[in-house]
Amino acid sequence: MSWTSGVVRHILPTELTLLVQRDPSANVVAVLNHVKAGYFDEPDHWTGISHVLEHMYFKGTGRRGPGEIARDVQVLGGYVNASTIYDKTVYYAVAPATPGALERVLEIQADALTGVALDPGELAKELEVIIQEAKRKLDTPSAVARESLYELLFQRHRIRRWRIGTEAGLRQLTAADVRAYYETRYVPGRVIVAIVGNLDIDRTLKLAETTLGSWKLPTAAVTRSPEEENGRRPAIRMMEGDVQRGLALIGWRTVSTLDADAAALDLTATLLGHGRGSRLYRAVRAAGLASGAAAVHYTPTEVGELDIVLEGELGTLREAMRRSLDQIAGLCERGPSPVSLERARALAQSGWATQFETVDGRARIFAEAEALGGYELVDELYDRFMAVTAADVQRVAADFLDPNVASAIVYVPTGSSTALEGEWPISSHAGGGPDVGMLKDVAILSHAEQPGGERARHESGVTSLSLPGVDFLVRPKR
Repeated sequence: MSWTSGVVRHILPTELTLLVQRDPSANVVAVLNHVKAGYFDEPDHWTGISHVLEHMYFKGTGRRGPGEIARDVQVLGGYVNASTIYDKTVYYAVAPATPGALERVLEIQADALTGVALDPGELAKELEVIIQEAKRKLDTPSAVARESLYELLFQRHRIRRWRIGTEAGLRQLTAADVRAYYETRYVPGRVIVAIVGNLDIDRTLKLAETTLGSWKLPTAAVTRSPEEENGRRPAIRMMEGDVQRGLALIGWRTVSTLDADAAALDLTATLLGHGRGSRLYRAVRAAGLASGAAAVHYTPTEVGELDIVLEGELGTLREAMRRSLDQIAGLCERGPSPVSLERARALAQSGWATQFETVDGRARIFAEAEALGGYELVDELYDRFMAVTAADVQRVAADFLDPNVASAIVYVPTGSSTALEGEWPISSHAGGGPDVGMLKDVAILSHAEQPGGERARHESGVTSLSLPGVDFLVRPKR
């Protein structure tokens, strides 16, 4: 199947990229501005400035006052939102596809993108808001532990920095700094505008070209992050804080988004820590060693890391960590069972489909792929994921997830003590225990085989079937 069917790409003479897809399944439209600028694009003296600019995006333009960007979209019955991360900053607006709405949303989004005011007074007020946000983040153990793990895993790359910035650093930012960042990063050649919804493609492309075609700024050279050196080593950092239970993150450096091994590592994380059938759930959580156990593979373009997250009582946390490493060892030695591999694939298919359920979700995915090299990568990356074999999982586990070079952050209540720091890395048991398939095979009956199949009715694309005690209603949505 193709996730990108009907997408049209048009690159303006200014190098701004337009992506448009018609999706008539809901009478709404999304306009998303994807800027290829995030925390990786900040020199050290500007750490956090990408997030500051995200806030200022809504604080007025030459034509609109503070808050009017959001208000003008809300008047149409829609909403706006934004996010900043390592490799991008994204702004999107969604509104009902009523007559004239697309023109209005396009004009509002274009005004915010090209005419941001960056008023010094508004910046001073917004910096105080962001500083309070940064302080709240310091009170969030999961956020502190995760970014501390990045600092432990990476010695040179900018992913190792506290990405929102420090209070001292944020207070030093001036309107001139934010303007300089904006004028070198927010340029047409670094912007992708993705428009998805109940629309006419040709008309939408003409509207977008008319609205954005006169915005001309040269693409400036931007200093990239220092590259990470080769070599891995075990490391552990103990942290104390105002937490009720222990929190442990175990991580490894992996690969970039487009690396040939990324898909197998994605599936490995799914096998390890997604859902009740996962290896970590069965070995750690169901065993009562932790109240939470998950695994994530994260690849913000040029770097990657896979980590295991465990939360539980201090008395059982060490054993939870050891058993988690056992599961890694098991994948290295034997790979996954056929049942668990198919379960992980089913979860992946569900996850991909869920991302495409909203127009802004589609726009976001297309723009992210375009930034990596082309929206067509959406289909390619999906196919890579679905083609991963048990042998692939076993190989990448052995190549990247050696328990002997794992890094760990262990966050414990103030005043607690453990022996973990002196005995890291914890020795795992060879074999890692059996990978028992927990899901029974489910027989999918055809209509002819269904008990009481003669009671099925078909009307307006909906099939209904009455069984004792329950009615089923089924409608396909492509």
